[in-house]
Amino acid sequence: MQNFSKLLVATIAYDGSAFYGSQFQPDRPSVLGSLRNAFACCGLFGQILCASRTDRGVHALRNVVSIPLPYAPKSLETLRGQLNKHLLPHICIVSLHIAPSSFHTRFCAKARLYRYIIAPHEPNVFQSRYVHFHNVRDSERIAHAIKIFEGIHDFTFFAKQNEKGTIQSIYKTRAFWWHHCFVLSFLARGFLHSQIRFITQALLLLDSEQLTFAQLQQQLAATKRYTCNLAPPNGLYLCRVYY
Repeated sequence: MQNFSKLLVATIAYDGSAFYGSQFQPDRPSVLGSLRNAFACCGLFGQILCASRTDRGVHALRNVVSIPLPYAPKSLETLRGQLNKHLLPHICIVSLHIAPSSFHTRFCAKARLYRYIIAPHEPNVFQSRYVHFHNVRDSERIAHAIKIFEGIHDFTFFAKQNEKGTIQSIYKTRAFWWHHCFVLSFLARGFLHSQIRFITQALLLLDSEQLTFAQLQQQLAATKRYTCNLAPPNGLYLCRVYY
């Protein structure tokens, strides 16, 4: 019986528009399904663990996965090249390293950084999978409002129904301009399912004057829900996992 005392840990980037989410689905393309096939071609089998799950259409610049390592690779860089031959163009192994079997990609993570990219110009068919088009009226208003989400809150009204553990802490939020795009940034240990997309949609409604700042505060206080819509997934990126 083989003793898997080591793990192969991969930092990956992927185009979420090509998949029905990161989690394995038997009859639809998924990030973990593609990884499983690529790993198998290189003699790597076993359970693949992922640091952060992403929904259909959500992208990643630096997600982290691990798989048991039954042999000692001669060169991690060569192995990375072999894996990328099977994964490109929609997934890329950014880096590989070896970790002890006690490492857990999800539970050892100290924080996750997500960013939502908003393009304020006219829709462009070549960007539509990677940004959300919205005419930003008052970026300073959004930058002020996003700060109320920092700290510990009951995110019941910024989560899907029947979500458990809705009391969550967000470490830091930011809203800033970058290369003619407006970016919303969220840093926390973890997030509820679709939580960032709920928050983003509320902020966009605030910018469009369809939601007041007082109403946003009431929804965050879990006293009344004014919006239950989600911002589109194509503007959301998992940027980094911190260990």
